[in-house]
Amino acid sequence: MPPKKKNASLKGAEAYKVVEQYLCSQRKPFAINDIVQNLHGKITKNDTIKILDELVQEDKIALRTFGKILIYSSKDLPINYEEEFGKNDLEGKYSYQTLTQLNEEVMEVSRDESTVKKELEEILKVPTNEQLKVEVQQFETDVENFQESLKSVKENTNAETRLECTYILNTTISLEKEIRLRKKIFNNIALIIKDQVRPKSMKDFMEDIGVENYT
Repeated sequence: MPPKKKNASLKGAEAYKVVEQYLCSQRKPFAINDIVQNLHGKITKNDTIKILDELVQEDKIALRTFGKILIYSSKDLPINYEEEFGKNDLEGKYSYQTLTQLNEEVMEVSRDESTVKKELEEILKVPTNEQLKVEVQQFETDVENFQESLKSVKENTNAETRLECTYILNTTISLEKEIRLRKKIFNNIALIIKDQVRPKSMKDFMEDIGVENYT
C-alpha cells in the first residue's frame, strides 16, 4: 500500500506567520501551488489561499494577476517580473511572456464567445422550416378567404348598383371642385370688403349681410 499523506500541521496564527515570513524572505514571485509545495505541505492549499488574501488586504504582500493566474511576492522588494520569471525553472509555464499571451488569448476567446452568442440569438429569431410551413399555410388560407369574400361581393352587386355608385362618386368629385372654387371667390370678396369698406368688425359686418359663422 502507498504511504499515507501527512496531514497539514500548521493552522491559525502559526500558519499565517510561516506564509508571511516565507514570501517576505524571497525575491521571487510565486503562484499558489508553488507556495504550498515549497512549504512541504505544512499548510493546506485552502488555508494558504485564505492567508494570502489576508496578507494582500493588509498590504503586506503584492499580488499580480495574469488572466486567471494569481502571482504573489514580497511587497518590500522591487521585482522585475519579466526578468524573474524568465530565469526560474518554470519559465515555460509561468513566464511573463507566456502569461501575457495567455491573458490576451483569454480575452480574445471571451470576445469570440460574445460574438457567437449574438449570432446565435439572431439565428434563433429566424423561424424554423416547420414554423414557416405553418405561416405559409395560414397566409394561403387568408388569401382564399379574401378571394371568396370578394367573389361574394361581386356576385351580390348588380349592374344598376355599380352605376349608381359611379354616379355618386362623380357627383361628389364635381361638388368638391365647385365648393373649392366658390370658397376661393368668397375669400377674395372678403379681402376686398376688408380693404375698401374697412368695417370695425368683419364678423359683425358679415353677419349683417347674412354670412354666418365667419371666422
